[in-house]
Amino acid sequence: DLTTIEKDNRRYDLHNEYDCFAITHDSNSNILNIGFEPVDKAFSNDKICLIFEGVIIVKFELVSLDGEDFGTVNTIYRGKFERDGKLFEYDADNRGYFYLELENGSRFEFFSIKCKLLSI
Repeated sequence: DLTTIEKDNRRYDLHNEYDCFAITHDSNSNILNIGFEPVDKAFSNDKICLIFEGVIIVKFELVSLDGEDFGTVNTIYRGKFERDGKLFEYDADNRGYFYLELENGSRFEFFSIKCKLLSI
């Protein structure tokens, strides 16, 4: 579960304390960036980004409700995927399968070899 991440003695609660403000994918470098900003600017003004490398997007459902931001992340986790009736943790290139769902109904499924959290 990547909705709560601990890094450098700090806890990042992406579901309760941050909103997603940007999702970008570069098909040349196969990098997916998910940008977050604090809900409460008085608490923190630090924007952060989850960066996924070696990405292959499998499902992409983007919902926009009257121009609203992406908003709250409901779930983001690495899980199993099905191929030929069998469940797998990783593909042949050792990529994990990730699920991302936002409160506004947008959802993504993708393979990734690596994930890191950066302050921006």
